[in-house]
Amino acid sequence: MVNHELKRNILLKGELGYTDAEFRGTNRSDDVYNAELGAIYLLNQKFSLEASLKYTDRSSSTSTQSYEQTVGSLTFVVKM
Repeated sequence: MVNHELKRNILLKGELGYTDAEFRGTNRSDDVYNAELGAIYLLNQKFSLEASLKYTDRSSSTSTQSYEQTVGSLTFVVKM
């Protein structure tokens, strides 16, 4: 994971991941790749907006378990 303070109130983040999964008692194995980019905009000490985009690619030896997925999110955060 990498975090970077672009400006005092704008934070950027990035993450890359890889998982090699072997399943006991089966011939199944999965390779899962993840990538995520995001930003946090600090409105003040209590409120912020967060946006992120995450991509996942699972390659499985079982064809019905392979997939690609892209998920985006926008969150309004209130700290108590």
